Amino acid sequence: MKKLILISSLVIIALSCSRSNDTPEAASETPVLLTKVISQDGTTSHYKYNGTKVSEILYNYGYKDVFTYNEDVITKIISYNSNGAITETIDFTYENNVLKTVSISNAANTSKSVYSYSYPNSSTVVCTKIRNYMFNGSMQTVRDINTLTTNNGNVISEDVVSSYNNGLSGNITANYTYDDKKNPTKNITGFNKISIFIFDYIGENTGT
Repeated sequence: MKKLILISSLVIIALSCSRSNDTPEAASETPVLLTKVISQDGTTSHYKYNGTKVSEILYNYGYKDVFTYNEDVITKIISYNSNGAITETIDFTYENNVLKTVSISNAANTSKSVYSYSYPNSSTVVCTKIRNYMFNGSMQTVRDINTLTTNNGNVISEDVVSSYNNGLSGNITANYTYDDKKNPTKNITGFNKISIFIFDYIGENTGT
């Protein structure tokens, strides 16, 4: 899944749209879909679709993410290594048409994370993240409470309060600005529903 999130650090984006014919009418009705991403670290991602729903993202060296939908929302992403073994499973649940929980299971180290979302008002999202993992034979717990302020679907600020085994471990506040470019995943069905998770997951997996 970390590979998927590299969408946000593209240096090259290749876009294409599939059309039933070459008439202008058909072209205007067909959404443009992301087909290839080359990230800053050289990872190449190829997108496969069923209509406007992404079915797989294929990466260098045989790695891939496989997507499951329920109607128009993404319910599961399973990551595989080059040997076809599952490395990570991400499950999404929704309530009142918005993201409610995300559960992440890592096959390599038996760690599990659960993200729980609440929406106090139209411009605020609170994400409580709990990660449990074994270390030296004992269970460790990392808990983050992340309060995000949004504007037009973009996160413009966040405040993160972190604890480790019930002891306060840190607090981070950050502000963000955006260019005027369109989101390359805009026309992929279901991505708008998980965009707040993608934003969180970038920082968690890049150390920012």
